[in-house]
Amino acid sequence: MKADPNQQAAIKHGSGPALVSAGPGSGKTYVLTHRIQFLIQNFGVSPEKILVLTFSKAAAEEMKERFLSLTGQNKTKVTFGTFHSVFLKILKNSGNFGSFRVISETEENFLMQKAMKQMHSSLQSCEYADRLLARYHALKAKDQISSYVRDNDSTKKIESIEKRMLLRYEILKKQEGLLDYDDMLYETRKQLCQNPKLLGDVQKRFSFILIDEFQDINPVQYEIIRLIGKKHENIFAVGDDDQSIYAFRGATPAVMKCFLEDYENVKEYHLFRNYRSRKKIVKRAGKLIKKNRDRFRKKINSVSDEAGEVKYRIYANKKKEYRALADDIKKVIQTNKDVKCAILLRTNAVPGDLVQALKNNTIKFRIVNPKAEELSETETDKNISTEKGFTQKTIAKNAGMKKNSSVENDSVLIMTMHASKGLEFDAVFIPDLYEGNIPYRLSKSREEIEEERRVFYVAMTRAKEKLYLYGLNTFSPKKKTLFKKKTGKYRISRFYINSIF
Repeated sequence: MKADPNQQAAIKHGSGPALVSAGPGSGKTYVLTHRIQFLIQNFGVSPEKILVLTFSKAAAEEMKERFLSLTGQNKTKVTFGTFHSVFLKILKNSGNFGSFRVISETEENFLMQKAMKQMHSSLQSCEYADRLLARYHALKAKDQISSYVRDNDSTKKIESIEKRMLLRYEILKKQEGLLDYDDMLYETRKQLCQNPKLLGDVQKRFSFILIDEFQDINPVQYEIIRLIGKKHENIFAVGDDDQSIYAFRGATPAVMKCFLEDYENVKEYHLFRNYRSRKKIVKRAGKLIKKNRDRFRKKINSVSDEAGEVKYRIYANKKKEYRALADDIKKVIQTNKDVKCAILLRTNAVPGDLVQALKNNTIKFRIVNPKAEELSETETDKNISTEKGFTQKTIAKNAGMKKNSSVENDSVLIMTMHASKGLEFDAVFIPDLYEGNIPYRLSKSREEIEEERRVFYVAMTRAKEKLYLYGLNTFSPKKKTLFKKKTGKYRISRFYINSIF
């Protein structure tokens, strides 16, 4: 692949802050790896001075592998790491980290249930603990947890109960010498602010910082990056505000606007050529996302000469919908035995009727991070593999992004829209496009609806050649807008309509 003019300009950026707006399939990994090479070979930067940050271990390893392949090396002194791995090293080097241990998400859930039990709460389920932890992490990411658990003026009983349970959870962590990932962020910021020598050492170590998926960072991570990069301000941030889908972690698309405001003389680069998806897919996804107000205005164009396919289907009930979906997958597989397919769901609850429809068509498939209770033991047979420990790297292999895939060619991956981020497939199938599912029923505000639209946009742009959208509707149409008159249970998703008109 040869860099296009916009990619080339970003790669050859010199010193100082830079913001790269990189749309879906625009080659951001290509730009990041080639920029690292440029800094070393053309700009004279020592490899050990370069820090590359991303969000998952698999993504960091993939970036490192791509860079080593590009340079023909088998090792490098460039630091490729996740925010958490790098920040953990900073904490350990501070000398004040003590004997605290960072706990996993599973341990967090167990500890939250313990807090519930100690508070004699009747709400002690694993599911409720997950929901409470999600709220807890969102508040911490936004720096609001302290005021939330200490504000006792609320008149809502359930909110008051939640506050007491969260406070108890905090106490248990301290008693047992535990830190969760958000605590680690807080402690890293605290140590860097209170320990000038530590901050100076980190600033001296890393004079160039490159950040992948910049739109996903939360306010605390943003502060830490500002502290580390303050001396040189050589921060190269790559992201797409249209793919910011982690509000529950405190992420917001506004972070890219903040970057432009907080740094002087920021150089902007725009990567709006989609090398992944065919023309029709890019066009329909563009129609959808332009409905969002809180975004940078941009037009993504496909470089492909092929139109591709976008198929719209509407059904009155889920059984018919899933049967049609399975039939469509069967036809796609019969046309090309090497095709990589994915079914993308809004939540991790896999419908039993979908499972049955696929089995009836003898379609082999894998469920990525399924909600275990949704599947009976009889469904876990030779045609289905439920793998709770499915890592992002394994998913990438099965998506055709790595060689030597262990999954048979006629298999289908089933995963959430969130889990699909960063992946690509020849054909994507998105069912259950109705109000209450996508956008999700708990999303009420404009900001929440725009987040839901971004989630759907990410799902649509995973498709390379074929995109199938399945809507559920039992409402009567009124003009060309939304379906208004209620005659049954389902109303077609407004996002389904957004992608057409």
